Amino acid sequence: MLIINILYLFNFRKLNNKNNLLDKGLLTLEKRGTKTVYVPVRFSSFNDKSTIAPTTLAAIKAEQTNLKKAQETSKEPKTKIKLFFIKSGLFVLSWLDAIVWAVSVVIFVNSLVFQLFEIPSESMVPELYVGTRVAAVRFLTNPEIPLSNTRIPVTLGVKRFGQYVLSNPRYVLKKDQALNDFINDFLFKITFTLVRRPKVDENGIEIADPLIKRLIGMPGEQLTIIDDQVYVRKNLNEPFTPLLADNQYAYTFKSGRKANTARIRYNTITEPLRTAILNWDELKNNVTKEYFDKVAKELLDFFKSVRLSKPYSSEYEDTYGFLFMAISSIDERYFEAYAAILKNNPGRFLSDLKDYLFGWESALPPENIYEENCLKANLLSKLLFAEALKQYIIFKESSAEQSDTYIKAQNSLRDYTLLYIRQYFDARNLPPFPEQDVLGKGQYFFMGDNRYNSLDCRHWSFESFEKLLYSKDPYSLRYSSNLHPFAISSDRIRAIAVFSLF
Repeated sequence: MLIINILYLFNFRKLNNKNNLLDKGLLTLEKRGTKTVYVPVRFSSFNDKSTIAPTTLAAIKAEQTNLKKAQETSKEPKTKIKLFFIKSGLFVLSWLDAIVWAVSVVIFVNSLVFQLFEIPSESMVPELYVGTRVAAVRFLTNPEIPLSNTRIPVTLGVKRFGQYVLSNPRYVLKKDQALNDFINDFLFKITFTLVRRPKVDENGIEIADPLIKRLIGMPGEQLTIIDDQVYVRKNLNEPFTPLLADNQYAYTFKSGRKANTARIRYNTITEPLRTAILNWDELKNNVTKEYFDKVAKELLDFFKSVRLSKPYSSEYEDTYGFLFMAISSIDERYFEAYAAILKNNPGRFLSDLKDYLFGWESALPPENIYEENCLKANLLSKLLFAEALKQYIIFKESSAEQSDTYIKAQNSLRDYTLLYIRQYFDARNLPPFPEQDVLGKGQYFFMGDNRYNSLDCRHWSFESFEKLLYSKDPYSLRYSSNLHPFAISSDRIRAIAVFSLF
């Protein structure tokens, strides 16, 4: 673009050279004292004689006479047409000059100094909503050579909790995409974000680029998240400390921040849901080893002493095994299968139940606060399942038509498994990252404020894998996880967001 501007300026200077304008008949030479000067040709009438010097009046009259004679010839219309096109060309050229300069200034400023960006998603709710324009400073963080993929490697003023415009690390620029990105970037800048063509990956799937996220983790730190609270440490031999200031930015169940729900398409936080999740937090955090051993022993004693008299179908016996996947509700089919085993083979049932409840005790202890949290969550799931199975057996053996106690126990198990674990556990928790290390020089960890609806440094992709809730317990509850944490290098930082406009 700079080369184009230089060539344009060279040609414009050549076109406006006085000798060139003299040859075109747009300038004339006039003797003024001892100097000869260039004077623009006047195309208006010469009726106003008061401003014409007497010495030049004769020449003007002679010129008028010559023009009169020329009007009698066939060349006169051609001269007028020529002059018209010359004047029109100069007019168009002046406008093109203004437009080219305006576009050049906009591109220069947008690339190196200051630029508007449009929020593409709800990841920064409640501070930034979809469509919000954010003004960002470019010259402090890797300013780019205008309309190119070359950036000046500068990173200044990068601070924790700042909002930054990032190049999407998932978007890899290829040769066949360069021209398309050039056009996209050009239109985006000269229209002040009003025209935006989507970027797509090699599969044709749209990718948000650039991104706007908040800086949470700094170089030299390891971080983890427990129930919405971010923890950091700089030495792997030291305990994690809570990053309390993050709560004033994060939109989570625990932070209590409010959002304009009318502007949110996918509202992940409601007051009833907030209350339920925080209640589960409290129950889980109260699960100590002493508490678990006491309740688990009481449940085990119940199954040892109960005698089943009602018939139970073995149709779903293949679901037996105390290996649960938090993907579907654990309903009466499972309970009936376990009741059938308890009735027909109580020795097998009690042996497997002991392994299910207490097998984790023979494993290695938790190594950090994240594993401690996972262990408590896993133990609570065991108690909820055993209690629901107990209430199912009591309900069936009583021949009652309905049991509120059983329904409550079943609903608690379902909500905890599907809601608390499957839907929100990974959104509210993160294992120590980097694993057994700290973030390297120039490595940063970014997250969206809307922690439950943000594709950020916690998720390289949405590809999921089966995971044990507590990795050291073979009888642990399993769930589908999409945690693939990664760091973003400093060369991906494009701008510092300073304020939103609309």
